[in-house]
Amino acid sequence: MTRKLIVLPDVHCPYHSESAIAVALQLTYWYKPNRIIILGDFLDYFSLSRFAAESVAARAAASMMDEFDVGNRVLDQFTKHCKDIVFLEGNHENRHNDYLDKHPEVKGMVEPEVGLRFKERRKAGYTIKHYEYNQCHREGNLYFTHGLYTTQNHAAKHVQSFQRNLVYGHIHDVQMATHVSPVDVSRKHMALCLGCLC
Repeated sequence: MTRKLIVLPDVHCPYHSESAIAVALQLTYWYKPNRIIILGDFLDYFSLSRFAAESVAARAAASMMDEFDVGNRVLDQFTKHCKDIVFLEGNHENRHNDYLDKHPEVKGMVEPEVGLRFKERRKAGYTIKHYEYNQCHREGNLYFTHGLYTTQNHAAKHVQSFQRNLVYGHIHDVQMATHVSPVDVSRKHMALCLGCLC
């Protein structure tokens, strides 16, 4: 079965770009995808970051509940016509693991699957595949992940490391690289960084 995919890189709710989201929503409503793939950093998790911890004022101003509210509103817009979601955690969502190591008393309150109501969404008919930070989702011969490398030539580093056709985000710029095996020239792979919506 051929799948029509919409891929959302690095939204960073609540710091997303309203104009970028509006364009992505227009495309989604027109294209009518079978599946939405969220490449990670859908949420910013600023209030659990080391940056917020360094500033009392920033910590007081930031609220995970507010961030989850915004994230749910954005997710609801994208899933009006498509209830098949792949959610890949990014390094920002992964902040909840570091925070839980220090504050286990908030377990069940700060995880992305809790804040974005995955359990309730599944009961309402959504299909949600949830991957931890830097795991890969596969669609045929194409792999999706948040992204690992931040070098100047990050696409080349990704394609050489993964040796697969790969779509990722993480870096907030657009870059593409191909790799051809010198032993088997028919083995070609490409890595594509999609930029961001923030």
